[in-house]
Amino acid sequence: MRKFIYIIIAAVVVVLTPAIALAQGDGAPTCLTAIAGSDTALAADTVSEASSDGTVSVTNHVDIVAVAGTRTITTDAVRYINNCGGAMELALVAQAPVGDWSASTAQLFLSTTDAPTSLPTADVDGSWGDQPLTVTGATPTGAASGSVIVAAGSSVQVAFAVTAGPDFDTASMRWSAEARPAAD
Repeated sequence: MRKFIYIIIAAVVVVLTPAIALAQGDGAPTCLTAIAGSDTALAADTVSEASSDGTVSVTNHVDIVAVAGTRTITTDAVRYINNCGGAMELALVAQAPVGDWSASTAQLFLSTTDAPTSLPTADVDGSWGDQPLTVTGATPTGAASGSVIVAAGSSVQVAFAVTAGPDFDTASMRWSAEARPAAD
């Protein structure tokens, strides 16, 4: 008499929406372009505008769709591409946030290279700038990150570390990336 043993294997796959959604960008085409990175949902390309003093900027709006009580690190949320013909010094500047930021904080990091190899919160190899832009309910409009140099034809990434407190509901943040010709 033969006995058979059947093993049934079941798998449950849960697909989660990324915690960052690039919602919009404003401006007219110039040489600094922002595109959604690989970690961003609802991706939308954005383009920049130039001022008379040579500063090029692009404004972004990001919706935070994190789960309350979590911390999320996104290493490739937005990429800024320098097609300006020369090296540019790039920094992130806070705009007025939208929503209730009393239960959430975010840090925005700029990479120092096209392809960072470490996490921005544990930068062991210099892949990230040394001063992130921190967004809270008390962050003033105009607060800025440290700057990084972006070579002509190169790009940098923006990473987020978002902490959504237990009372988190919804929030959006707005910032502009401002670039000016790098000093020789």
